[in-house]
Amino acid sequence: NFAVDRFSVCLERGGLTKPGWFEWQGQRGTKGDSAFVSAPVVGKHHWVVKQTAVKARTPDGALEDTGLCTDGCGAIVDSGTSMILVPSKHIKVLAKYIQIKTDCSNLKQLPTLHLTLGGHTTAIPPRAYVLRVKKSDGSFRCRSGISTLEKQSQVGPVWVLGLPFMREYVTVFDRTERQGPFSGWEQ
Repeated sequence: NFAVDRFSVCLERGGLTKPGWFEWQGQRGTKGDSAFVSAPVVGKHHWVVKQTAVKARTPDGALEDTGLCTDGCGAIVDSGTSMILVPSKHIKVLAKYIQIKTDCSNLKQLPTLHLTLGGHTTAIPPRAYVLRVKKSDGSFRCRSGISTLEKQSQVGPVWVLGLPFMREYVTVFDRTERQGPFSGWEQ
């Protein structure tokens, strides 16, 4: 453990060509830092926080409840996962809201996902969950950065919030407080 009790990960938006930072023993997200909110960690082996809602903000501004995670889900915040992973039953529900055109022509019409984690709501915009892949002719192909994983936690089905989430938010892992402070969340 290298005697490190706190570390933070900050990845810039823009994919693999943008830099990121890893900070050991930093002061980001400490008590009193109003730029961060904390979500209690409920897992013993992973950074699991309780997720209690998934909503989709449509381009017309409506915030629709998807009905997912109302009984609780376990959201693992994981820097080693390149996508957002959700149960297959959940991906079927999300497909009603997220219909990505492969030519990337409808990115502005896709919804922002609102996840309630540890009692706080965070927004995951399309730029985070849509993967834009450059083709050899210079054009782009788009596909979903959300895939499936079948796993249960003590608080319900598991979602893994990988790099797409961490490109949107500075994430602090605090081993002593068993908290996962995040910056930029709507409060």
